[in-house]
Amino acid sequence: MTTDKKITEAGIAIRRIAEVIPPECIAADEPMSRHTSFRIGGPAAALITVNNEEDLAAVLGICSSQPDLDYMLVGNGSNFLVADEGYPGIVIKLGGDFANAGIDAEDEDGEYTYVRAGAAKLLSSVSSYLTERGLAGFEFASGIPGSIGGAVFMNAGAYGGEMKDILRSVKVFEGGMIRTFSAEELKLGYRSSIFTENEGSGTALEADGYVWGSILPILSNAAALLLSHRLTGEEEMLLAGMDQWHYALGMNALDKCFVTGFGARPVRFPHHRPSAADDVEEPVPGFISGGPNQCFPYDSTRERLGDTPPAKYYLDETPSADTNEIAVYWNSIAILVAAYLNDI
Repeated sequence: MTTDKKITEAGIAIRRIAEVIPPECIAADEPMSRHTSFRIGGPAAALITVNNEEDLAAVLGICSSQPDLDYMLVGNGSNFLVADEGYPGIVIKLGGDFANAGIDAEDEDGEYTYVRAGAAKLLSSVSSYLTERGLAGFEFASGIPGSIGGAVFMNAGAYGGEMKDILRSVKVFEGGMIRTFSAEELKLGYRSSIFTENEGSGTALEADGYVWGSILPILSNAAALLLSHRLTGEEEMLLAGMDQWHYALGMNALDKCFVTGFGARPVRFPHHRPSAADDVEEPVPGFISGGPNQCFPYDSTRERLGDTPPAKYYLDETPSADTNEIAVYWNSIAILVAAYLNDI
């Protein structure tokens, strides 16, 4: 896609975003040199500052609904470089509520104090905040030039300490919903977590696996993993099976829930004749769409999406049977997976 086309897409997104968040949160042609530690980088089409969960959901919903739009979310910019030519897309930065920290609670024995910190809060600032209140355990992070969100993402550490030593849980935005992960679920290792280990949210699809009905092999893997959990009782099998289901519900490259009528960003225009013919604006709820299909798309889809990455080769449009079909093959196994997870 040409740079001019990307800039046009960004302009459309900026106008839509201006309808849902305050104008002072939108900076068009913002020099990225102001937002990186190395103080280099040309202008982004726009830098959007989101100050609360509602604004974040709205902005991500708009951006992810435009398949040709380039957008990304940045943190403190301490491990981030931007070319002099700039970025022809939308840069999203957290502020407001996401930059706060405070005492949350103490455990019953008074041995631990729980602190709640937003993803945009600087590690050095949190460390100072805790030191001033006589609270120990976060000293290792005082010299790390980053934010809480980035530190959790890659399990940052220094001087013998790391985030996994002090983390209790995190809230994650996925598929238009807020989900809470325990520290154990994050699988924190040396500079790694579930966020760094899998771009596909734990699914096993290779690039050539995004075929017609790509949701089917994902749900088939979920069923096999959950059956293994039932037979062996191994929690790893359960968590891996849940990862496949989370992909279907929105933890995917499109940030879209493939189930109609569910979540903040569900499929709206499936290839489903009853939904198209019932004179009701929303589709019949509870059906799962086929999902991305780069291997065998229609010619019209190929013309629209071009070299879009496989995991994003999807159109939420009724004519797009190649990416958005409702079929019994994947809906039947979706019921099996959902029923098992609902029963445990």
